[in-house]
Amino acid sequence: PQRVPGTFILGTGRCGSTMVSDILASHPDIASLSEFLTFLGTRSLLPGRVSGARYWRRLSVQTPLYSRLFTAETAPREFLYPATSRRFAPGNVPPILATTLPHLTARPDALFDALAETVPRQPRQTMAAHHRALFERLTETTGARVWVERSGLSLMQARVLRQGFEDAKFVFLHRDGRDVALSLRNFVPARLIIWSWTLFRKLGSNPIAIAAPTGASRKLWLFERLFPPVFPVRRALATPPPLSACAGFWSEMVLAALPEFHALPPARRLLLGYEALCADPARQIDRLARFTGVDVPPDWLERAADVPGIRAPRWQDLPRDEQRALSVGTEAARAALAGLPAG
Repeated sequence: PQRVPGTFILGTGRCGSTMVSDILASHPDIASLSEFLTFLGTRSLLPGRVSGARYWRRLSVQTPLYSRLFTAETAPREFLYPATSRRFAPGNVPPILATTLPHLTARPDALFDALAETVPRQPRQTMAAHHRALFERLTETTGARVWVERSGLSLMQARVLRQGFEDAKFVFLHRDGRDVALSLRNFVPARLIIWSWTLFRKLGSNPIAIAAPTGASRKLWLFERLFPPVFPVRRALATPPPLSACAGFWSEMVLAALPEFHALPPARRLLLGYEALCADPARQIDRLARFTGVDVPPDWLERAADVPGIRAPRWQDLPRDEQRALSVGTEAARAALAGLPAG
């Protein structure tokens, strides 16, 4: 059977990708799969083949680390489930129910139960093949024609996704790294991965290494199973990392992923700037929607273009010395992005 067209939106986190997910979700022909990879954590793209039953366990059983990370107090607004149902407590919400299914339907529990009947019967195959089958099932169930997956920090998985989804399209959504770094420092869930990045690199396992990032690294998967009892999760969430670390984290991810993005054929890649999206939303949303393979009804585009708004750069509100340090810390990656053709 012919495959359902699919697109991944790659980003560094805090780059406007949640807004883009919301815009795409309003299009009747797009199954907008929000934060699917995010909530699978270190298990999202592990190498090897797994049975359908084991795959479903990964989708339906929360890990100890994520149970501590997503509480009623710390869960970000992207965590949709508690607002739609009370069947599961915040710390025990199945990964696929945290955001992905509530983003697709007003009856996420019913869709979860329907998937529980069929997904475990999928054949033994790679995680990417399981994901593909699930994405196509969700597209069909929602009456859409294409799927678009968008997860925060997915830029680090550019190589793994390019290799695992050989016919998918990819959008690189980028934003001024100075604003991203500032937002990462203030975004509670991002603090944990930045502190982990600082620590685990010393242990020989970089969470954003392009060859084996979080989600595709067995070593990081093992760390997630071993570290929650000893890793100071609450302290990491409560402590903003240094702005220099946030700048380095963003820069490293961008510079490592750009060659992977350029390795794609031009017809399978689209560069989308957050600032351009806010300045000229109708044009940029039209580009994005057509790239995914859907038509663009004028009435839909008019409504969608009302979503973005002009936002002044927040990094410019910092003291002058912090502005300079942030500019220097992100200079190489910003220069690399500036050299790309504008959309």
